[in-house]
Amino acid sequence: MQYIINISLVLSLFSHSVYAQKTINWLQLGPPWYISSGVDQGNGIVDQTLALLQQEMLDYEHKPAPMTVARWKKNTIAGKHLCIGLVYKTKKRQEHSIFSIPSNILLSPRLIIRSDNKASFGGKDRVSYDKLLNNKKLIGSFESGRSERALDAIVDKYKGNENILISSAGPNQFFQMLMKNRIDYMTDFPFVASYLAKEFSNMDEYTTLSIDEVSPYGTVHMSCPKTVWGKAVITDINLALEKLRGTQAYKNIFEKRLDPSSLVLYKQYYNQQLLNK
Repeated sequence: MQYIINISLVLSLFSHSVYAQKTINWLQLGPPWYISSGVDQGNGIVDQTLALLQQEMLDYEHKPAPMTVARWKKNTIAGKHLCIGLVYKTKKRQEHSIFSIPSNILLSPRLIIRSDNKASFGGKDRVSYDKLLNNKKLIGSFESGRSERALDAIVDKYKGNENILISSAGPNQFFQMLMKNRIDYMTDFPFVASYLAKEFSNMDEYTTLSIDEVSPYGTVHMSCPKTVWGKAVITDINLALEKLRGTQAYKNIFEKRLDPSSLVLYKQYYNQQLLNK
């Protein structure tokens, strides 16, 4: 009888181990990347990307994992079974994460400001990030743990200044602070600003400025912890992405959110970088 109980226990533990190995917890941030409630639930950019990916990875159990970028970084360093559906590949992140092949293209982030405050930024459509952060009269917000590639070194240079607000708050909170004059600017992608403005009925109250120090676009990836488990998952993710990247359903996720001029650039960079056309 004891022998049978021991066998059952071993089988139970083995089954649990296999299940854990085949479970992916996906980082879930806020809109418009992920929309977890309301009439647009599941229609976030990464929501829709992962929905297509998961149809190609049916051997896995996929679970949402709501948390901040800072907590994602901490859990990834700890080797937890946690992946992210869209992220820049940086040297710092490569210390604790393994990355997929390029999964998409992001047009460059822009400076988001209030329309009535444009004069404070020189009244032009472009701004130097370095000069901006050195201007202690203007307060900017930055999400801790988030990377904007070329801008990271500039933020690090001025980190600690009173006009630099670094917080675990996300775009939603920062945009509300901007509209309430608690900060003067934030940095994000144009479609993020558009989504938030619609959410809070501020469509005519914001504008965006180009940033001198950033390139026109960047490639983004999916990533998992730099572990044996993470490497195996990324191998399967790469196989799925190879199938998906050339399909119109996959490309439509971003294309339908872009204005006409941005769409032309997106298609150009997407074809060059992801499809080698």
